[in-house]
Amino acid sequence: MRVPSPMSYRLYDQTRLFGLLAAGSLVLEAIAPTTLADRRAGQMWALNAFAMHWGIFALMGIRFRYQMSGVAFAPFFAIERVPLLLARGRRRHRRLLPRR
Repeated sequence: MRVPSPMSYRLYDQTRLFGLLAAGSLVLEAIAPTTLADRRAGQMWALNAFAMHWGIFALMGIRFRYQMSGVAFAPFFAIERVPLLLARGRRRHRRLLPRR
């Protein structure tokens, strides 16, 4: 038997908060197909969905391993550019450091 999250006990009487969270998650799930039309909307949706899954874990203790790792939302971002951006940042950092 699973033990509920300690946060769920503290927020148990907050019915308005739970109502808002439920409505927000319903809207987030409902607009998911429309976010494929715009890159920025898709990125915002992905960040919110990522946060929602971590919130579900915090409140209910339910793990969505794939979604919580961020892998499920990686296609919404240009992750292939991360190594390039890191290398560019290192070069800029080296230029700013005083020479020995």
